[in-house]
Amino acid sequence: MFKSIAAILLLANLGISAWAQTAPAVGSYSAKIKYQQEIALAFRDFSLTFKGRETTDYRTASGQRIPFGPRFVFELSTPSEHRSISWSSGTGVIAPANFRVGTSCFALELSYSDRLGKLAPDELVISQAPSSQCR
Repeated sequence: MFKSIAAILLLANLGISAWAQTAPAVGSYSAKIKYQQEIALAFRDFSLTFKGRETTDYRTASGQRIPFGPRFVFELSTPSEHRSISWSSGTGVIAPANFRVGTSCFALELSYSDRLGKLAPDELVISQAPSSQCR
């Protein structure tokens, strides 16, 4: 009987350990977080999934093609909402992309964070932002 109980406890412990390794961690606001394509990042108020990079072309009046981007596209999910948000350095100005979730405003930073400095190519920062900065 002792061996049976020990075996059950061992299996239960292995199951909990395996679940803990696959369960998404809750991301901290105002911290550098590594991201990968199609891997959801769980935050307290929403989850964010990197969907990929897009390049947009701008055509001048004379028909000249000027590449604009890249644009980093993320899917934002809450229990009641799913939508895309994107970030781009655009014309070279590195600034956060602000977005609203419910009544709260957040900032998505890539490449450079005003508080944390340079970000690695696979890092982002989500921070809470003043409501006046949200559209």
